Amino acid sequence: DGKAHLHTGDMRYHPKMKEYPLLKEASESRLIDLLYLDTTYSHPKHNFVAQDAAIESIASQVEQLFTERHVSTLVLLSCYSIGKEKVLWECSRRTNRTVYVNERKHKMLQCIQGHKGVEKSSSIIDRCTQNENETNIHVVPMGLCGEMWPYFQPNYNECAKYAEKLEGTKYDRVVAFMPTGWADATNWNKKNAVSKRRVDLDQVQKREGDEKSNRHIDVEIRLMSYSEHSTFPELCSFVEYVRPRKVIPTVFSGEKEFAAIEGRFRDMIDSKRAKQMFVNSIKVNDKKRAAGTNSTTESKVSKGEDECSPEVACMGLARRKKKNGDDLDIIVVDSCDDGDDNTINERMGAKKRKANQHCDDNLLATLISMGFEALLARAALEESKGNVD
Repeated sequence: DGKAHLHTGDMRYHPKMKEYPLLKEASESRLIDLLYLDTTYSHPKHNFVAQDAAIESIASQVEQLFTERHVSTLVLLSCYSIGKEKVLWECSRRTNRTVYVNERKHKMLQCIQGHKGVEKSSSIIDRCTQNENETNIHVVPMGLCGEMWPYFQPNYNECAKYAEKLEGTKYDRVVAFMPTGWADATNWNKKNAVSKRRVDLDQVQKREGDEKSNRHIDVEIRLMSYSEHSTFPELCSFVEYVRPRKVIPTVFSGEKEFAAIEGRFRDMIDSKRAKQMFVNSIKVNDKKRAAGTNSTTESKVSKGEDECSPEVACMGLARRKKKNGDDLDIIVVDSCDDGDDNTINERMGAKKRKANQHCDDNLLATLISMGFEALLARAALEESKGNVD
């Protein structure tokens, strides 16, 4: 239809994106109609450090661990199936060590190496090994070192068992890094961002008698504030730059949160375009209705009769009247002049029940976000039977 829509996918916004030619042209010309936005961290409380700063922090800590010669340390870097390659790259570069990944992860990293010219970390596979005894930096699944829901729960035993099963080096210490945007999500997570425990390997592996090794291993799990998703301030910067007609959240828990997220970006969209498109749609619909009007309706309009049902007229709600020579519907509010109280109340109750079927909060919020008054928006939804277009 000639409109331009932008779907961000998983996005960590960076100011350098403003220099991308196509995006720059779209922003300057106000071409973006719908913006499908990665709203993983769309609550104002999510304002963690910039990605570059997080990468620097993790890499420098890993580098520091390997300067401690008196203890044998295994470093675990928690990752999802894809993502956090920048962390792996910098840790490998700073320590001049390879990074162990399993076969499945290795195949995934092969898929991104064609982008070396865009992002240097895309060539991380050149610094990886599938020999788990070749290096003491290992990539492990995100859930191995701990759970993040409903709050951070470190898994010391799993980290200890992972280190113990490795052949060759007997590690004295395991330090696991969990890079996640949820690190600062709650006070509990912040308070327990660095958690330590000495694990009795005999107890964990249920060894008894002569099988006992009398070995302990120190496990430390560090939550690091890092994500491939944008913080709330970063999302705001991006929306303000693109200035779409409408923002559509792609990550939300339900209808209520969807409406709340839309509301947070209401002042950043191009509301002038939103209103103009809405008005244009009314004009088009008016012309369609006029073309299909039967002779009976034409007769009523010519006599100046109300187009609304008696129930609407008696409710004192918004009614629509046509003005001669004007394509727009004018919304007016009338009061009831006749009928006894009981009849009016019955009609009002029936009408409200029927109207509620079409005027749910999300649809109402959509029109309000375009700048329309709540009463007028509700009246429009009632007449269109919930058809926002």
